[in-house]
Amino acid sequence: PLPPEQAAESRPARTEAPPAAPTEPLPALDASDALIRQLVAQFSSHPQLVSWLATPDLVRTFVAIVDKVAIGASPAKNAAFAKPKQPFQVSGSGATMQISQASYDRYNTLASVIDSVNIDGAAKAYARIKPLCEQAYRDLGYPDGDFDKKMSLALARLLDTPVPEGPVELRATSVAYQFA
Repeated sequence: PLPPEQAAESRPARTEAPPAAPTEPLPALDASDALIRQLVAQFSSHPQLVSWLATPDLVRTFVAIVDKVAIGASPAKNAAFAKPKQPFQVSGSGATMQISQASYDRYNTLASVIDSVNIDGAAKAYARIKPLCEQAYRDLGYPDGDFDKKMSLALARLLDTPVPEGPVELRATSVAYQFA
């Protein structure tokens, strides 16, 4: 082994990482929809996603959906743009009532949109708009909150969602259905 002085001389000198390429300043939250559409186009070109992006307040909507999922509430009101057009259907009757395959199939478009997303591209886009997400999160009523933590909770909840094996039995109530 070399003495410490010679070992230090034989190592390549450490260099600083090159500075990151400058990015354009972010628009105001209320004027960010065009940027969001541009960024999303870089990681998915699914026609249905393009259609969904025609709605206004994209960052606020995204943040509200993440918040609802993270706290275990339904994001249906905030994600109405993704609501299936087909009605919920059951098969069988009485004690043998089950969720129909058609009810599962009505989410195929949503699954196709999610499958079309390039994960690395989405992560880069999120990093770019993170300050806008933080602002929208504060506006939602979390002045000291950390949106990254909320996002992590939402993703964990989605990953922990059980996938049913086999038919899902139901019971009819007066106006809806309950899991049996």
